[in-house]
Amino acid sequence: SIAIENFKLNTLEAIKNSTEKGVEKFVIISLASEDEFTEDTKSLLVKKYFETVEKIVDGKKVLFIDTFNYLKQIEDFNYQKLYCENKHFSLYGNKKIAEITYNYLNN
Repeated sequence: SIAIENFKLNTLEAIKNSTEKGVEKFVIISLASEDEFTEDTKSLLVKKYFETVEKIVDGKKVLFIDTFNYLKQIEDFNYQKLYCENKHFSLYGNKKIAEITYNYLNN
């Protein structure tokens, strides 16, 4: 898909530019959408996205945070509190994503 190819090219360019500027680690953060909590299977676009991310991430200089995996592990988690609508996070949702990102980067 054109969207996935653009994501790949833009991300690789951003990684290259950040490395040239002395950035030691580049982090890709995948924000969970409500669809991930409600649908049994991932769409083809989402599958291609994750395949592309896997090819880019090396675990040393390029890291990946899949917020969906962290959120679904929370006991008694109510995903509906995360969103004001399917694609936009509520204040609570933004705080949860920030907490996940902070904990990931500081561990």
